[in-house]
Amino acid sequence: MYRYHRWVNQAGLIRLELRPAGRSEAGSEYVLVALNLGGRPVRLRLEAQEDGGGLSFSLPDEVTVADGSEEEVRLTVAPLRRRWFGGRRTLPFTLSAAAVLNPALSVSTTGEYEDRPIDWKRPAVAGIAAAAVVLAVAAGLLLANGSRTSHSSGATPPKSSFAFTATIRSKPGAAVMPGSLCYHLAPENVPFHVVLTQVSSGKTPATLDEWDDDGQNGGDCVIVPQMLTAGPGTLTLQAWVNGSRVGDVVVAGAGK
Repeated sequence: MYRYHRWVNQAGLIRLELRPAGRSEAGSEYVLVALNLGGRPVRLRLEAQEDGGGLSFSLPDEVTVADGSEEEVRLTVAPLRRRWFGGRRTLPFTLSAAAVLNPALSVSTTGEYEDRPIDWKRPAVAGIAAAAVVLAVAAGLLLANGSRTSHSSGATPPKSSFAFTATIRSKPGAAVMPGSLCYHLAPENVPFHVVLTQVSSGKTPATLDEWDDDGQNGGDCVIVPQMLTAGPGTLTLQAWVNGSRVGDVVVAGAGK
């Protein structure tokens, strides 16, 4: 499940080693070991980076390592946005340590985070079972009350359908579509998941990006960088509520 690498600066006196320590819903845990092979203590400034900008890191800013010894610090890596769909993917990241008083004395190591989509099927099954119990209890109460139960003629039935719209506000004369992707889901104030896919002729639909929307004002306008490099095909925006697709809009045609 975990893969990590160690890179040693043979010309320097500092070494880094990254060890996996566990995984939870909050993210993956690692132990970063800093070794000081020199003859005097060193204070190291720590930094974590990921090229895609999709990960968050919990790591101390600095660590002091005594001469001829090592220190361990905890590292937590988690995605900035949890995915509801798609397969597992590996996201590489880099850790660096530089001496505060001598930045030229530095070393780096790399690691990999395995990003998995949210397992929504398990809570969905539990939710269905709970709903079945509630319905059974409600049916029993209705049968017990019989004709004594009255209903208000002015009651409004719950909304069971959604209206989803989406448009691209592209810049005039642009060769590509760098404009905003605006979308709206009614009724408003219902949290939902947004998935942008591309379908090319004869190919399996590919997910370009996906994110969660809190439902405030029914949606938002965003800029999706993946749209700039998307090849010919049809771009479709989907809205999902509680694991069910409630909207599907084609926002761009079959070619650029």
